Amino acid sequence: MLDTRSSARRNLLHLSNTFQYVGLSGVSAQQLFLGRPGKVYIVDKTEGNNATVNGHPAWATEYDLATNTFRAMDVYSNSFCAGGIVLGNGTWLNVGGNQAIGYGGNAVTAGTTPYDDYDGGMAIRLLDTCDDESCNWLDDPALYMTSRRWYPTLETLEDGSAIILEGANTVDT
Repeated sequence: MLDTRSSARRNLLHLSNTFQYVGLSGVSAQQLFLGRPGKVYIVDKTEGNNATVNGHPAWATEYDLATNTFRAMDVYSNSFCAGGIVLGNGTWLNVGGNQAIGYGGNAVTAGTTPYDDYDGGMAIRLLDTCDDESCNWLDDPALYMTSRRWYPTLETLEDGSAIILEGANTVDT
């Protein structure tokens, strides 16, 4: 990731076909958004990332563009194949996903090792960003949808709310 605020990094932007390694993001960016100036939020799928949170691999991080460091964030449900948008109030909405998995992507009982993940098919995950490190994902089954969504399409509406369209009910349909 390049932060264009420092003069050294701005100079790099003028060199064609160049990249500079500045730090690890902790997880792969399946979804990424700028939540606050200098803070990028990243969501990956459930997998064995080196970054950990609460005793299991993390699949979400907050990346600080000024220090090029990350903070692991806990997401309980599997966000693989989820859809995401930013609501009108700045809240990030991440919807749907895949079943709980183990090694090799094989289905497992929710909440078991190695990833301690839960079925994300009906999940609604919310993040209100923050300037400090106090914000965390809200991934509460009480807020979940009544049907599964795998690869849903989301769109922010004029009033700042969202519509969730389509998305398969299972991996096969």
